[in-house]
Parts: sequence; C-alpha cells; structure tokens
Amino acid sequence: MTPNILFFCPREVNATMGGIERVTDSLARYLIKEGYKVVFMSVERTCGDEYDCVAPQYFTQDSGNEQWILQVIRQNKITIVINQMGFFSYCPKSSLPADVKVITVMHDSYYAMYQRLQLNFLRKWNWKRVVGNAMRSAYGQSDRIVVFVPPFINEYRFFCPYAKDDKFVVIPNFNSFENPRSITKEKRLLWVGRHAEWNKRTSDMLRIWSKLEPLFPEWSIDILGDGPDEDSIKKLHEKLKLQRCNLCGTKDPKPFYEKAEIVCMTSAFESFGMVLTEGMQHGCVPMAYDSYTAVRYIIHDGKDGLLIQPFNTDDYADKLAFLMQNEEERRRMSAAARDAARQFDAENILPKWKDLMESMQ
Repeated sequence: MTPNILFFCPREVNATMGGIERVTDSLARYLIKEGYKVVFMSVERTCGDEYDCVAPQYFTQDSGNEQWILQVIRQNKITIVINQMGFFSYCPKSSLPADVKVITVMHDSYYAMYQRLQLNFLRKWNWKRVVGNAMRSAYGQSDRIVVFVPPFINEYRFFCPYAKDDKFVVIPNFNSFENPRSITKEKRLLWVGRHAEWNKRTSDMLRIWSKLEPLFPEWSIDILGDGPDEDSIKKLHEKLKLQRCNLCGTKDPKPFYEKAEIVCMTSAFESFGMVLTEGMQHGCVPMAYDSYTAVRYIIHDGKDGLLIQPFNTDDYADKLAFLMQNEEERRRMSAAARDAARQFDAENILPKWKDLMESMQ
C-alpha cells in the first residue's frame, strides 16, 4: 500500500519563499506523481500572496496543537511524517498512531554552528548541552534521519554519541529548478539569503563590494532577501555609499540567477547551501567561504568555483576581482559549474526518497 505523507514544515510551503519550501514543494510534486497522497502542516504563514499549493496545507494552532496534529494525521490516514523542522516538538512520537513512521531531515548543521560560536567556555558548553538534549530527543523520536553528506553522521554523534549508522540516510538536497534557461549573462553578481548576521554575514558582502565598486564600473550586485538584520544592512549600505548594490528584498531568485555571472555566499556556516547549487545550475560561478563541511561537496576549488579563507574579506575581494576581470576563466568555470551541479539534479536524487519510503513500509 502506498503510504500517505505529512510534511511538517517551519514555514508555509510556497516554492517562491526559500530553499526548504522549494525542496518540499518539488519533493511533494514528485511523490504525488508516484501515487502518494501528500499534505502539509506548517508553523508560520510567510506569504500573503495567492499560491497554487500542490497539496492541502494545514497550520499549527496557538493551543491544542498535539490533538490538532493527530486529527489531521487520522483524517488523512497518514503513515509517514517527514519532519522538515529538525526537532519535532509539536507532537511526540509516543502520541502518534503505532503505524506512523517519522523521518527527520536535518536542514541545519549544529556542529558547524558550534565551531563558529564566539562564546566563553561556559556558555559554549551550555549551548552544546541544550542542543545535544534536543538532538538526542530527535534521534529517539525518529525512525530515520536524513543528512545531506556522509560526514554529517559523525557530526551528529558529536552531540549524540550512541547514534547508530542504520538510522541515518544520506540524501543531498536536489536542484529544484527544472530546465534552467541559458541566456546571455550580464556583468552582475548575486547574493541570496536571510539578513541574519550571525550566520549569513550579509555585511561581509557589502564590504567586499565596497572595495570593488570603484574598480569595476560596468559591474553591479543584487542582494536578495530579508531578515532580522535588514535595517542594519540598509544603514551599512548608506554608510558605504554604495551606488550599484541593489537591495532587492525577497524576490523569486530565478531571473537573477539567469542574469548573474557569479553567485556569492558569505555564510559562516550552512548545512548544504542551495544558493550555490541553484546558481551553478544557471551557469553562475560560485564563491563561498570554506567554512562548513558540505561546501567541499559542492565547490571544487579552482575547477568549478572558488573557496575563500574564512572570513577574510580581502582574500574574497581579490579572488572576486580576478574572476570579474577574466572573462575566459569565468566561462570555463561556468561550464564546469553547470556540469558539477548535475549530480544534484532531481532525477538523480528523488529516487532515493522513493527508496526510503518503500523501505519503511
């Protein structure tokens, strides 16, 4: 019997709103084509615009969530919950019907966060203790845990030493854009992400661009996204008197990927970094700090993109300038980036999800 699936998500499943939402939407569409029934349960409403959602979408409530979730599960005869939250605290597995399995997808790399925390010993130890408790709880409440690259299994054990291999499944994020167009590139850079300084470091990108803007009058940069530090980013933009740095807010990144020559990431850490693979799909040369595990599975330094010493903005600016003034090198890396991104094409990754579903019946 084909299982019925509930995706439990942090935000409304709208493919225009972010990476998790886009991947969830694409995976749901694939599973529906394969004959599965799919419904969504989300915590936040993030978009006021009308969106043609591929499946029925429910939202958590201010109170009585556990009973509400159980009602949705029974009503839709759910047999598998795909938890996109990392930590499933809204309804413990012990409350679920006995035949319901839980797959937890780790979209955050807590080990990478731990490595980058700028805290004193006591506060860092306490952070590890709190996160460790949550990860051990997630381990106990999950029938399978999906991670994006093999080293993440040992990184999980940093917090949960007794975690066993057979509970983990390695499935990378997949390219959610289908058949990206090849159009004439413009002399544009692109940065996409949330304005959250502690991990995305938008300010680094503005400072890097401030070094280059006077030297490359034909080039510009588009900054996509919003977030808690948006006001401070706008103030820094004004302080640096940037002329060709466009703060675009939250927009569909696809047309920006199509035009940009280079996609830049300045994150202190990521779990995967879909901005890079999405850009590579569209022929953008990717650049990122060599600051987290999965980035070396995406960018092969000097071949299909560039890795930068964390968090050396001078090194970043120098290497970016090299690319901006070397069209032949950009074309070579652009072609290599497209080729490298194909390993993450949906047709290569989505069957792994079907295999996982079938293994749990």
